[in-house]
Amino acid sequence: MKEIDETQATYSQIAADYAVVRRERAGIAEQLAQFVALLPRPGVVLDIGCGPGYDTALLAEQGLTAVGLDLSLAMLCAAGNQWRYNLVQADMRNLPLSATAVGIWACASLLHLPQTAVPATLREFARVLQPGGILYLSVKQGEGDQWAATAYGHAARRYFAFWQPEPLAQQLAAAGFAIIEQFSYAWPEAAWLICYAQKN
Repeated sequence: MKEIDETQATYSQIAADYAVVRRERAGIAEQLAQFVALLPRPGVVLDIGCGPGYDTALLAEQGLTAVGLDLSLAMLCAAGNQWRYNLVQADMRNLPLSATAVGIWACASLLHLPQTAVPATLREFARVLQPGGILYLSVKQGEGDQWAATAYGHAARRYFAFWQPEPLAQQLAAAGFAIIEQFSYAWPEAAWLICYAQKN
């Protein structure tokens, strides 16, 4: 799929610069703390689209068995240079895992999939979660989709799909999730849609 393949190549190209720029992100610590508080029990938590592994490290610091997954090997190498946590190269549409996770942290990762690929991907998330497991999603809020040049000194581009609250809630319900909380979050460069959901 062109959108995914080109975006993966872009992240591999910008991995070193991205790892430096994305170290501090407003609001993430609070959202991660809420995610951890919602987990039914300690256990395995998947950081899907982990990039350089900052969120994986934060999850591990909470006493969780954090597993970082990313499609970009260069991003995983950037993570491995800093952290000694479980890192797996994997496509979120086909996770090489069984139903062992108590939580999935998918921060700014699902937004790189065309909306047509999201229903099956959410079902895959549900498959690897234990009953009662918690899913965190952050996606860009808006309409349609776009290709955007990176802001990391490279000409390469990334694909983004935008979401509104109701369509995202419908997709989650169809995949077997119940919404716990959904809200908009404004950053200077974009509006984000944040969602916490629980596997039925």
